[in-house]
Formats: sequence, C-alpha cells, structure tokens
Amino acid sequence: EILDFNCILSPPLSLRFLSLRCRLEEFPNWISMLQNLRGFSLRFTRLIDEPLKYLKGLPNLTFIRLYQAYDGEELHFEEGGFHKLKEVRLGKLEGLKVVKIDRGALLVLEEFQVEACLQMQEIPSNIELLPNLKSLIIKDMPREFVAGLQPNGGPHYSKIKHVPSVSIQYKHGEWTKFQSHKLGEPDLLQRLQ
Repeated sequence: EILDFNCILSPPLSLRFLSLRCRLEEFPNWISMLQNLRGFSLRFTRLIDEPLKYLKGLPNLTFIRLYQAYDGEELHFEEGGFHKLKEVRLGKLEGLKVVKIDRGALLVLEEFQVEACLQMQEIPSNIELLPNLKSLIIKDMPREFVAGLQPNGGPHYSKIKHVPSVSIQYKHGEWTKFQSHKLGEPDLLQRLQ
C-alpha cells in the first residue's frame, strides 16, 4: 500500500529524528519545515522525486540514510545546504547512476557509505573536496566500481586518496556476514569475480 503523508497539517516541529519505512507516493513536503531534525531515514519508499532537495535547508541535520528509497538516476547535494551533515548512507538505490556533490556542500561530512547501488559506475563527483571525510564504506558494489578506486591504476583513486579509512565489504555467500577488505589488497578484485 502506498501512503500519503502530505495530509499532515500540523507536523511535529520539535521532532529530532524521523524514520519512514513504507511506500510513498511523494515526499512529504512538511519535512522541510522540521528545523530541529537531526536524523532522517527513508526505507522502502521508492520515490521518483529526488528527496535531497527537500532536506538541504534543514539546519541541524547530521545524518541521512536512504535505503530502497529513491528510484531516480541522480542524487544531488547542492551548494549551500547540509551544513551539519556528518553521515550519508545510500543503499540499494536501484536506478541511481550518479551522485553529484557541489563545491561547498557537505563540508563537515565524516562518513559516506554506498551499498548495492549497482548502476553507479564511479565515486561521487567532488568527493575529493570533502576535507573532513574520515570513512568511506563501499558495500556490495560492482567490480568495475571497486576497480576504479584501486591505488595501482584505478582512474578514480586520486579522488579518495585523502580519506583515512576506505573499506570494501562483500558478502561471500547468500547468508554470510560482510567481509571487509582494504583498498589495494592484491587479491581483492579476484575475489569479486
């Protein structure tokens, strides 16, 4: 069943954390009024309209998690928004091909995670301009994506070489736990065959 949250006329303005786990027809426009919101999670919403444009003006937002939340091809972190955002997690966004980060956006971001976004071919644009990025987690991404990040000839390695911790994680078998690998491990790409 697809839910419509736009019928809420008086949103709880003091709300600090919000997690929606349901199919949505459209993004609830009142969320952009939640000035105290610190954490936001969308799961299984399958939105067609890009959700970040509604979140960029929230002054206290520190984390965003999108899991099967958006079916579009592009996410765009625009300049002038996301001043306190420290963590972004993107998972199973099946149509996602491109993540754009404008110069001047996400300046305090510390952790970026991308999981099973199988249409993405390369790391987000301008990720090299994020001075506080401490952790990059790549989970269940295509082999070509990981190959492009390798220090020995990967065309996108220069964009992430400033990140202190880069972790490549894969499941080996359907029900096993994720196994972590480091960039540049000699047999990493062979394991991903």
